[in-house]
Amino acid sequence: MNQIKYGVVLSYTSLAINNIVAILYTPILLRYLGQSEYGLYSLVTSVIAYLTVLDLGLGNTIVRYSALYKSQNKIEKLYSLFGLFIKAYSCISFCVFILGIIIYFNLDDILSNSLTLEELSRAKIMFILLVANLVVTFPLSVYSSIVTAYQRFIFAKAINITRILLQPLIMIPLLWFGYKAISLVVVISLLNIGTLIANMIYAYKKLSIHVSFAKVEKELVKEIFIFSFFIFLGVAVDKMNWTTGQIILGIYSGPETVAIYAVAIQILLCYFGFASSMSGVFLPRITEIITHKNKTKELSDLFVRIGRLQYIILLLVLIGFYFYGKPFIKYWAGIDYEGAYILSLVIMIPLMFTAIQHTGVLILQALNMQRFRSEVYFAIAIFNIILSCILVKYFDALGCAISFAFCLLLGNIIIMNIYFQKKINIDIVAFWKEIMKSIPTIICVVIITYLSLKILPINSLFTLLTNIIITTVAYAFITYFLYMNNYEKHLCTSIFNKWTKRKSE
Repeated sequence: MNQIKYGVVLSYTSLAINNIVAILYTPILLRYLGQSEYGLYSLVTSVIAYLTVLDLGLGNTIVRYSALYKSQNKIEKLYSLFGLFIKAYSCISFCVFILGIIIYFNLDDILSNSLTLEELSRAKIMFILLVANLVVTFPLSVYSSIVTAYQRFIFAKAINITRILLQPLIMIPLLWFGYKAISLVVVISLLNIGTLIANMIYAYKKLSIHVSFAKVEKELVKEIFIFSFFIFLGVAVDKMNWTTGQIILGIYSGPETVAIYAVAIQILLCYFGFASSMSGVFLPRITEIITHKNKTKELSDLFVRIGRLQYIILLLVLIGFYFYGKPFIKYWAGIDYEGAYILSLVIMIPLMFTAIQHTGVLILQALNMQRFRSEVYFAIAIFNIILSCILVKYFDALGCAISFAFCLLLGNIIIMNIYFQKKINIDIVAFWKEIMKSIPTIICVVIITYLSLKILPINSLFTLLTNIIITTVAYAFITYFLYMNNYEKHLCTSIFNKWTKRKSE
């Protein structure tokens, strides 16, 4: 339980550091690279994202089955499982290498309408470097999943924080000396591989794991890969939805528009991270709950409890972004990227309601019932591609944002809420009742923020920060007294008491 507790704390610490680094580092990156070069980098990484789906969902599969076997003390089967996954990932790496080479020799035809010959040349170099990174990454990623399955969240999050901090510390001097996007790809790849090697060493030295390549029962292999396949579909769909807009804009509009859309996506990924960072540490715990007699009520209560905590955080960010997002992007990324505001806002609203139900995805994985979600999301992702291609001709980047937002609303919220309620017996009605209790809080905070902006209009970075502080403090007090339940208030007071105690010592 301490690992889970500190895992959640470190998840948010990691997220906070990641966002602070992004706020400080991204403007430097944008200015040194330029809009065209940054757009080119974003376009290439979006293409590479399609190759990352060849993970086939094995990461969460390792966590699920490792946690299950560990709780049942089936150690020999556990070690055989590790060997099976290493062999599977090695095969995947080979497939990535072959597909990467095929795509490499066809990049000219895919991107020639929107890129110059010089841009195409740089794009191909970045692409082949990222393919090499993936080829090495896949087999090593087994060990990261093992560390998570053993619930060693403190080490995992500490390594992640180190990686986040090292990237700007290395890149900023390189940017200063004139290095561009290719050097960024090299640094990211080396840090990624270094992190995975650290997890491998920890798994062998501290967790004392062994890898056995003994034969695994055919029935188990079949069960594992059926389980993985539907996680893979879900992951593939997520990748498609997050990267489709950038690729379509790269084909129709060019790197400058891709850069603006990429900034919006970066903001949204940070936003989604507030939710996934908390729920992500609960997969091993959820896997244990499904063996309990009273699992339905426990899972439903966990879904509502975590969802409320995520909502409290995300609602503050949404309100703040609505009022301060445009000037923030102006000061942060530059006036050329102001268009990212409306793109982010259009997607952010349905994304919030998707994010606060992310625990439901983990419940489906633990119950091995993710098939329906994967099939629905796959159909929705295809629809998103078609709708984006239509709307981009009329609304440019905004068309991609509208399509993405509509698909989130239809698939992630409407259809999945019905499924959670009917098939998983999660009390979705109770969940939404809990969310609706926040309406008085929203009204009060909006009024206070509106009055604050009337009294202190934003005409400088100082007035922007002052208004953000006013809204945050008002939100904290109003939420505590009008919306939080006893459990949430106890969490706040216990954290505050521990902090004041440490300060006094």
